[in-house]
Amino acid sequence: TGSGHQLCGRADLACEYGGGIVNLVMKEDVELGMRGSANVKGGTRGQYGAGARGTMQRGDWMYSGGTFLRLSDVDRTSFDLRQNLFVDPAFLRQDSRSEQSGLSGNLDLDIRYEPTERSRISVEGRISRSGRESNGLSTTTHLDEAERELLVYERASDSDSRNLSGNLALGYDYQWEPRRHELEIEMRVQQGNQRGDSRQQITAESGIDPDALLPAELTVEDEGEDEREASLNVDYTRPLGENGRLELGVETELSDTHNDRLYTQSFEDGDVALDRGFEQRELAGSAYITVERELGQLGRPPGMP
Repeated sequence: TGSGHQLCGRADLACEYGGGIVNLVMKEDVELGMRGSANVKGGTRGQYGAGARGTMQRGDWMYSGGTFLRLSDVDRTSFDLRQNLFVDPAFLRQDSRSEQSGLSGNLDLDIRYEPTERSRISVEGRISRSGRESNGLSTTTHLDEAERELLVYERASDSDSRNLSGNLALGYDYQWEPRRHELEIEMRVQQGNQRGDSRQQITAESGIDPDALLPAELTVEDEGEDEREASLNVDYTRPLGENGRLELGVETELSDTHNDRLYTQSFEDGDVALDRGFEQRELAGSAYITVERELGQLGRPPGMP
């Protein structure tokens, strides 16, 4: 313990000690270089994935980014046989089979540039895409006491969905004094679209009176949606006296959504079509002001228990 100054054994490090506290001053202008990681995942339920991330520094520039890819492939089957002891038919059998597959991926990149010790410019981009397909078949069979087929209903379904989204952000920071006197500006733009369609069909076969059957039915649904968002945030912080801080900010956001949905049902005696959609635009803004001040340490007067 004590106070003073002593050079370490290496020329690029200096040690200062005082009152038992040692402070190491590291070598300046040291770059982080390049580093990264990668991973691969797999499971017994048909889910697989792989990803990688990396960071690189070159002078006043910093680059970081990553990507991942995820794949799923799942098949399911089920069987159920029930007996009715009170009314006909005596047995009811249900068989189902479904297949689902999906593929999704993401890519992001973040670039930061520090032209001076107090200022920083950043650019951040991200793009994501995913898709999913599924199909299934469900069969309901009515059986007599000898388990002979009386009536068979089949419900077949297919669906397909796709999503694509992108995000771009620009930022600027300036620090007169870290955490006390700063200016932050961020502008962000996002856009995405979603497409999906599905098809469901019901058919029936029977050796009994055809008039007892439910009518065949075909249902087709197509849906699409587009979304766009833009926002601007400004935040300014400065000291307020020796123990105070003032923060001012403005936030604005503009969003635009367009949705279109077509629903069609086909029967033996004709078709029924329903077209629905909507458009929505919203503009929101807010401003805030915050004042903080430290009151100092709280204690108790001498002699108070």
